[in-house]
Amino acid sequence: MSDLELLRWIRRTMHQWPELGHEEHRTSAFLEGVLGGFGLRFSRPAPTSLAVSLGPRGRPTVAFRADLDAIARTEETELPFASERPGVMHACGHDGHTAALVVLARRLARRQPIDPVLLIFQQAEEVHPSGARRVIEGLGPGTWPADQMYGLHLWPELPEDTIGLRTGALMPGISGVTATFRAVQGRSHGTRVDAGAGDALNAVNRFCSMVERVVPAGRCPTSERPVVVHVGMAQAGEAPNQPASSGSVRATMRWLDHDARVRCEKDLRQIAEDVTAETGVAVNVCVENDVRPLVPNAASAVNNVASACEKVGLNVAANYPQAPLGVSDDFGCYLEHVPGALFLVGCGTGNDQADLHDPKFDFREEALLPVVDVLELLARQDFGSVVNP
Repeated sequence: MSDLELLRWIRRTMHQWPELGHEEHRTSAFLEGVLGGFGLRFSRPAPTSLAVSLGPRGRPTVAFRADLDAIARTEETELPFASERPGVMHACGHDGHTAALVVLARRLARRQPIDPVLLIFQQAEEVHPSGARRVIEGLGPGTWPADQMYGLHLWPELPEDTIGLRTGALMPGISGVTATFRAVQGRSHGTRVDAGAGDALNAVNRFCSMVERVVPAGRCPTSERPVVVHVGMAQAGEAPNQPASSGSVRATMRWLDHDARVRCEKDLRQIAEDVTAETGVAVNVCVENDVRPLVPNAASAVNNVASACEKVGLNVAANYPQAPLGVSDDFGCYLEHVPGALFLVGCGTGNDQADLHDPKFDFREEALLPVVDVLELLARQDFGSVVNP
């Protein structure tokens, strides 16, 4: 079976039977059989994840991550290998990421690397809590952290044969913000009306207005605005004929550095205090900071990917994107422990190319073959030649 045939088989098998985060039992069992057939040794750092060790035993010099999970979408591609599970689809390209890493595994199994290499097939990238931290916790002593780590993501906004590389923050960290509002219940009956200590609806509106004025709003932080907040949900009240006694606001904070995140948290809590003083409604702000980590690409790792692309003949879109993306990836969990890079693999074929997470998303498997060459160069730390059995 050629590399392309193997890549297609893995990708299309996964695509036909997609599984959501933390439910990838059939997928991981399938990969276990394939990798075992290559004579590889592997472990289960999380229930539906696999970690494959190659080369001599010891702390890995290089590690790679591919993600296994699909998302909740009803596929509309009409492909002969379309999803057989209603409402679940590989619309983010994880089947392609995994297939590329399997081809790399076979190459390294045929000619073992000189230094230790670790391949991680990770569960639950798309959901919260994500699988990355569970994998890190489950990796055995001596196998983690690596000296450097790499991940890839298919990207339809770039054409085929082009790799997007950005040093520094590629994707922001994400925190969840929840504000709850509680007013003293008043009375309204007969000729007497007592509105109580305040109206939660008024407090919710005041809170949202102050957030918009005090905290930078938006979905994509920049170096000039290293933290932004997007209010996505607000509600208050229990009935149309009485003052609201409770309410809530839910928002997303995206940040590029921890100091900016801490300052934003303080601003939000001060706004809550000011709204309480103004309206008499108790406001409590809760910030969940472990939703998504920052994805900071190390300059050394980006340079390694660029050198490998040059040897393979792939085009490099340097400093792409020019500003951090508004989306997220839990690959940043690994980069909290080891320098590395997440790079974007162009798979665009024209103006009608469906975007990620679109029910019509698809890509050509052939576009991933030179990417496997890049991965092999990174694994062998040999940018002079590519061995393609």
